Amino acid sequence: MRDQTQPTSILDFMTTTMLMLLSPTTQRSVAYLYHDRLMELFILKMH
Repeated sequence: MRDQTQPTSILDFMTTTMLMLLSPTTQRSVAYLYHDRLMELFILKMH
């Protein structure tokens, strides 16, 4: 597998920028959704 640092940092940058542009309420729900997705990916990668 290839080194994942580059794509992850780009994704982080995009996500952070998007979150800063959104309102606090939307921020919370989006962060929650992203967290769920990230945890899913994490669990999948672990197994």
